[in-house]
Amino acid sequence: IHHTYIIHTSMKHTIYEDHIMTWQGNLNHRCGSVQGGETLDPSYMRLIWNTTGIFEKIEHMRTGLGKRMTSLPTENTREIQRLRKWTDQLTTILKGNHQLHTLKRDTVERGLDYRFLNPDLFILAHIRPSMRNVFEELKVFHASSPDRFGLEPEDMDCLTNLPEVARVLGLIGDAAISLALLHIHWDPGMSRVGELTLVKQRYASNHRLALVCDRWGLYGCRIHDDQLVSETVRKVEHAKATIVEALFGIIYVESGLEQVMASMGQLMQGECGPASPGGP
Repeated sequence: IHHTYIIHTSMKHTIYEDHIMTWQGNLNHRCGSVQGGETLDPSYMRLIWNTTGIFEKIEHMRTGLGKRMTSLPTENTREIQRLRKWTDQLTTILKGNHQLHTLKRDTVERGLDYRFLNPDLFILAHIRPSMRNVFEELKVFHASSPDRFGLEPEDMDCLTNLPEVARVLGLIGDAAISLALLHIHWDPGMSRVGELTLVKQRYASNHRLALVCDRWGLYGCRIHDDQLVSETVRKVEHAKATIVEALFGIIYVESGLEQVMASMGQLMQGECGPASPGGP
């Protein structure tokens, strides 16, 4: 049994290292920097989204709406107000992108002891479901507009589903955190097996995840539609927890379970520390 465990662990490390190398190779390939015509195995990439140019598409849409707005007669106030609302909402997303990249990403990466391979996913993890209505309205407008702003219907489908990215990453992260905790706290002696459920309750509760979110000051940086947000205490705590789960979801998607385990320090600390500015 001892020798079997050693072989299994060695194989696990090999698979993990191959996964990282393949992910980085695929990322280089997308950026046009793969050397020597390497062939990548797509089976490693099943959970990877192609986010290339996603925020450029949002910028194209915002610029197009602005030009359309300025071309309208001033008496067409209803249409101008509609275009201005959409322009302001897209500006909120782009400002959130800048704020998260410049003010928060380094803090989170230090806390997780992990550098995100695809920084766009870090931003998308903060786009809340309330933004879906914005993109659905824009999709209808785009389909009926003579000026498509350089965007195809497929681009609009992609934008419409952006708010779902954080939800799916949160789902992945929740599962990854639970599995990581099992691996960290597993005891071969079955006399303590009942404690495993208590471990999840202790370290992966919404309350504890929300404290981590507060420590990094991420809740105030979420990208959402203010008009549709109802902030009860329970909903706020759940929203904070979902952001942190989504970040661990990114780690799992990019680098696998062992990196999730290595980044669990923030959840395993006895105290999560004071909140960062702009947090709750």
